[in-house]
Amino acid sequence: MTAPELLCDLEMIKAEYRLVSHKDRKPDYCFRIRVIPNKQEMQFDVPERRGELFAAELEALAAIIRSRVIRAKLIGEESN
Repeated sequence: MTAPELLCDLEMIKAEYRLVSHKDRKPDYCFRIRVIPNKQEMQFDVPERRGELFAAELEALAAIIRSRVIRAKLIGEESN
């Protein structure tokens, strides 16, 4: 695989699966994640071998964020 594979192209999160070259070790596949909140972009690579752990941790964070937003709506903390 030479061209990156687009995995996700959402408003705040974009992701590709790609081969990454390194100066000090052999190339490996990774998930290149871009997070774009408030028009500021952060980018990082997650090695394929750590992908399952990263995905599980994202799922946990997503559940926490959802519950916090629901709680805020219920007690009137939501700010617009």
